Amino acid sequence: PTDRRSIKAILPLARKAQIPILNSTVTLSEGDSYLFSNSLSSEHLTEPFSIYLLQMAPKSALIVTEALPNPLLPAYRAALGKDRQVEEFPLQTSLKGSERALSKKLKAMKPDLVVLLLGAAEMKESFQLLSKVGFRGSIFSSPELFDYWKVSSNRSELNGSCFPYPFEQLREEEAFVKRFRALYETEPLMGADSSYDAVGIIHHSFLRSAGGPVAEELRSTDYIGVVGQYRFTEEGSLTKGRASLTCIVKKTPLVI
Repeated sequence: PTDRRSIKAILPLARKAQIPILNSTVTLSEGDSYLFSNSLSSEHLTEPFSIYLLQMAPKSALIVTEALPNPLLPAYRAALGKDRQVEEFPLQTSLKGSERALSKKLKAMKPDLVVLLLGAAEMKESFQLLSKVGFRGSIFSSPELFDYWKVSSNRSELNGSCFPYPFEQLREEEAFVKRFRALYETEPLMGADSSYDAVGIIHHSFLRSAGGPVAEELRSTDYIGVVGQYRFTEEGSLTKGRASLTCIVKKTPLVI
């Protein structure tokens, strides 16, 4: 499953059957048991944001989120602390449907910082709206900004915006990156290394099961993959990896 609603719907079934779920969307902090995610944890994705706040020192921030609860929201709200003016704007359905209300909010609040906890699909409309209302503050985004940057025809509008991304982690995985480039003729994106590991965990557990229950072997795996060693706990899985503070400078993402 790749969306939060599906994951949350089947988690109770996974607990009952004691079968871990491997997915690419829900971070470990959202799950309550038997969940393996190749998403970086909220903790890992918040560290670059905390560094960014120290550097930029905004006095006010508006957090724009999707209608569904975002696992980063509590962590980012905590990082912003109580000494700043912090307000939230959850989209009702889509950014297009909330454009008028969000424009009004931006003009009234005039925040120093806008935090976009949105998917790649909403990024284009977000930056267009911020430009339309004349926003001159700072922008920090979820990692999906990189997905939008790759397809954007107007990368100059993204200059100065920052986001967390595991660039340094991927750079250290030289052998994996080299094989990935040779096979797919492109650079690996966030989650490519741990997705590769996820398939390796399944294969490793299948071989160890020798025809027995694969779920038992999944829960007791000690597989060593590209990212590191994986061990399931009784109530979940260790999510591995780390994110770097990345900002777009002269239309190019750079690790700060």
